[in-house]
Amino acid sequence: MADERLLDMTELDVGDITGVEYLYVDTGAGDGKVSIDTFRNWLKSQNEDTIEAVFKGGVSSLVGAFIDLQVPYDCDVLQWAIVGDATGSIVVDVYQCTHAQYDGGSTHPVSGDKITASDPPTISSAKKGQNTNVTTWSRLTGGNWMRFIVASADSPPDMENVTVSLKVRRNYATGNSP
Repeated sequence: MADERLLDMTELDVGDITGVEYLYVDTGAGDGKVSIDTFRNWLKSQNEDTIEAVFKGGVSSLVGAFIDLQVPYDCDVLQWAIVGDATGSIVVDVYQCTHAQYDGGSTHPVSGDKITASDPPTISSAKKGQNTNVTTWSRLTGGNWMRFIVASADSPPDMENVTVSLKVRRNYATGNSP
């Protein structure tokens, strides 16, 4: 690849560089070099974000409670984590539908819009749960609506407050990310 200013390169340009090439950087204290694979991994980490849903309960069960959030940009879910304020069990399903489809749950989002496959955020007789390698969830599309809904929980409830956190990575073009 010909010399090119790093600031002029887009994320898509970097995706076309093989891992055996190097970037040379003026660090101010001298020149340094970094492999393209190292740079690509760093760049991916700069495109990661978190989407969170926080359920605040009370004396009643959280079952059926839901939170609707708009997807900010096209992204893939890399991992999920869920924490509660007490030891217990809970399952939170996640759904996605378009803005045009959304009608508050009458016809969308509904079970056919579920994106979590067989891997919903779950706590089983603990205070937390996690999957650091999500592979079965559907891609999230910017502008769509997500619904986090408590599918099941202990009765009587042990947990009154639960947070679901999704680590996501932005997609800049279908099938082509940094």
